[in-house]
Amino acid sequence: MLINTILLKQLYPCQPRWENYLKYYSEFSGSFDEFVDLENLSYGDKIWVAKKVLNKNQMVHFGLLCAESVLPNFEKVFPADKSVRDCIELLKSFKDFSNLTLNQIESARSAAESARSAAESARSAAWSARSAAESAAESAAWSARSAAESAAWSARSAAWSARSAARSAAESAQHNHNLTLLKMAASL
Repeated sequence: MLINTILLKQLYPCQPRWENYLKYYSEFSGSFDEFVDLENLSYGDKIWVAKKVLNKNQMVHFGLLCAESVLPNFEKVFPADKSVRDCIELLKSFKDFSNLTLNQIESARSAAESARSAAESARSAAWSARSAAESAAESAAWSARSAAESAAWSARSAAWSARSAARSAAESAQHNHNLTLLKMAASL
């Protein structure tokens, strides 16, 4: 699939994103993989284009690859819950998502609901753990403040900076991983 200025204009991008594209890549004409590798386009812009140009099977395959990539995290927290794995395996067994039977749709819907419920439980547990960790960190910071206010302020500032940098690095790594999966799905 060839991605170029003509094709992208036909997708009706918003004006600010279109102007950004033209600023850096007005002469670009290349494959989908090459487009995904362009440095001056945001992750969101690349996903937006993917949703517009990839077919249903490619997008579902991308979703399955993403789900598989985080499945180990879920299974660490809920090792006995196989609903998400079962849902992924069921969906992988369908070769064409454009022509599903009612039976296949109901099976997928049921498996997806079980997986959604399990994922919601995992999200809730993760939020609780994060909240507890933040509360503990906050308590420690306030205790330190009473002992040495200026030292605690510096530590808190450094911790915030470190946490911010870690989140940014993690987000960037996740985006890069997702774009790799997107290229794999687009190659179908």
